Amino acid sequence: MKLMFKELKDSVSLEENLMTKIENKNLKEKNLILTKKEEELRLLLAQKETNERELFEKTEKVRELIEENMEVELELEVARIRLEAIDPVYRQYMHFFQLIVTKLKENQFSPVQLFATFDRDNSGALSKREFEEVIRSLGIEMLPKELETFFLFVDLDGTGLIEYKEFLRRLKRAGVKLRRPEDDILIAIYEALTKNEITLKQAFKIFDKNGDNLVSCKEVKELFVTMKLNNPEKAAESIFELADISKDGYLNEDEWHKLFLNIVKDLANLTNNDEEQLDWRFRVMMSIKEAMELQHVSLREVFDMIDTDKSGELTYGELKQLFDNLNIQLRRGELANLFNAIDRDHSDKINFNEFLHFFTEAVNEAQKSRRKRELTDRVTKLRESGVIPEEVDEENKRTM
Repeated sequence: MKLMFKELKDSVSLEENLMTKIENKNLKEKNLILTKKEEELRLLLAQKETNERELFEKTEKVRELIEENMEVELELEVARIRLEAIDPVYRQYMHFFQLIVTKLKENQFSPVQLFATFDRDNSGALSKREFEEVIRSLGIEMLPKELETFFLFVDLDGTGLIEYKEFLRRLKRAGVKLRRPEDDILIAIYEALTKNEITLKQAFKIFDKNGDNLVSCKEVKELFVTMKLNNPEKAAESIFELADISKDGYLNEDEWHKLFLNIVKDLANLTNNDEEQLDWRFRVMMSIKEAMELQHVSLREVFDMIDTDKSGELTYGELKQLFDNLNIQLRRGELANLFNAIDRDHSDKINFNEFLHFFTEAVNEAQKSRRKRELTDRVTKLRESGVIPEEVDEENKRTM
């Protein structure tokens, strides 16, 4: 037996023996690395499970808070309806609100343009002083105490400012037309740009015929004539009334973007036939959210996956690829519309912060829309059960 082992040992060269030892050592090291990675992976999985559990708990907490908020909103709605029936101060507010409605209808003013004119910093909100200027421009006189009372009912969050988008919706519900024929032209231009997949940056260059990075009223009129628009001069003047914040007779690129992304976009949304319907762009983002939840991936992971060149920014083509991958069908022009809405800095590229901001806005608006529908349904049931009155007597509404 010893002789056999000796012959076997002698048959293996020293070099082969050394190589075997090195291979064994390498295998042990690889095994240690794999064991370490396996432990790291196990910890990551455990952390993922913990995160998912915490996310579930937080989601449940948010759901409970939303339900509580619904109860509060319902109580406030019931209180509002009863208040209108019995409170003279609230009736005073309704009296002036109806005066505003009447003046807007009689003079065929565009309330969107009216508010935007006095919103000098283009913030989407009016101070008490700016709101007073709006009221006076309509020929309505309010005593300081009456203005103070009215402002209390429209300054819902107590910031001293009126976010007039919601006030415009109230006017629409009262039968006020929010746009004029000239406003329709602006919306038609915006829709034409997006339909032809032209970004706002590209459109600005088209209007800026002499390349001085400014668009004059003359350039706009000339292009409108070429486009064979009805009443091109009035349409061009309407654009400058809305967007020329500096009042220098020119639109710079920032004013141009604000015109379409703030004023025109809001105007189109506010005049939608179904007021409570969620903006289609937000619905598209909610489709992305559903796909994320199904695949258990984060928004950051989605962004990184479609950022194929790893530049940290999304191009138009990369965003298009996302919807192709998710099999979300967008009509011609809708993708350009969505891209413009997300691209807040007008760079023709979307960074993650812009993507996150728009996604968060979509989620918040979707939750708001759902709460409004639920609240409306519950108020309707309370009306049917007689808990709150069907309608306040018109004579009482006018009583001061």
